[in-house]
Amino acid sequence: MNLLESDEKLIYFSSDPKFPTIIIPTKKVKSNTGFNEETYVLRAKGLKKLVHNSRSFVFEFKDKDLKTIISELINKSINQHSLQADKLLEKYFEKSVMTT
Repeated sequence: MNLLESDEKLIYFSSDPKFPTIIIPTKKVKSNTGFNEETYVLRAKGLKKLVHNSRSFVFEFKDKDLKTIISELINKSINQHSLQADKLLEKYFEKSVMTT
């Protein structure tokens, strides 16, 4: 992970490739929509799973003192709720299908 310092704020960015994503009810995307790259679609089913897992992750820390939580516990919870950054695409998104 690279770090960029700007106006006394720290901005983190990743050198990992970016994936164009869109939230729509269908995975069919017309060829004239302007997507030049392969696009991934978050449909209702994936969105529902992502919201459920995100809420479960947050509620797991509801009764905990946030000052005492260690990073290992957070990482364990992220893995338990399928919220790893490198797994989001395969777990919740689908490849779009270009149509004419």
